This record gives sequence, structure tokens and C-alpha cells, in this order.
Amino acid sequence: MSVNITYKCDKCGSEIERNSLWHISVHSRPFGEGVHWDGYKSMHVCRPCLEEMGINRSSDTKKKEPDFVAPTLESLIREIVTRSVSKEDLE
Repeated sequence: MSVNITYKCDKCGSEIERNSLWHISVHSRPFGEGVHWDGYKSMHVCRPCLEEMGINRSSDTKKKEPDFVAPTLESLIREIVTRSVSKEDLE
């Protein structure tokens, strides 16, 4: 008997047979004494989505798009949190 595992990108939904997804996460914690709350949101994305988000770009992509403007950290955090919250609401 064999087992087939299919991995799915949280951003585009493409299915991948081997685990080549990238784990992106945002971790937040209030500053101060006696505070123990931790906030943690994450998503798993495929390489094309990772490059589209501007987080990890290959040298070939940089040559093709010299005028690329990387997204701000704030916009990336908003996207990760928005996708994580909407996924939890569906469950």
C-alpha cells in the first residue's frame, strides 16, 4: 500500500506533490512585565507566490523585472493576518 500526500498553497491553492512550500509567519507579543499573551499567524505558500509577494526572488526574476518595487512589511503582515483570520472563520 502506498500513501500519496498532496500539499496545497494557502495563497493560490495550487497542489504540489512534494513538500516544497514555504512557511511564512507573523509573531506578535505585547511589551511589558507580566504579559504572557502570544499572537501567531502563518501560511504556507509555493515558490511562485513567494516571489510574487516579493519575499524571496531568484536572480532570473530580478533580471526580467528591473523596476520591481517590493511590498512593504505592513502590507505583507496584513495579507498574512487577513488570510489566516478568514481561514479560521471558515472552519
